[in-house]
Amino acid sequence: MVLPATSWKLPVTTVELTDIPNTVLGEAADAVFGVGWFEEAELPLAEDDPGTFHYDDEATGAEWSLTIGEDGLGKLLIESVPVSYAVELLDALNTARTRQ
Repeated sequence: MVLPATSWKLPVTTVELTDIPNTVLGEAADAVFGVGWFEEAELPLAEDDPGTFHYDDEATGAEWSLTIGEDGLGKLLIESVPVSYAVELLDALNTARTRQ
């Protein structure tokens, strides 16, 4: 039996990471989202000033929060995000970390 797509939901997760170098966090976010997805961001996140940037995904209900820290270390909090989206960003973080 095949169920209609509306009868199931994608598995979701919450991810919180701290002490991420700002350059790694910014590069990964820019690679996954491109420029302009996060509220408060005027530049690519890899180039923006310290601060906290938000994106609420109305399609999935996910809430993304990235903090570019004053001390060179940032943090990432994503809530109720589809697992596949979280994996994509985690992979981008690993790629940025390896490249730097």
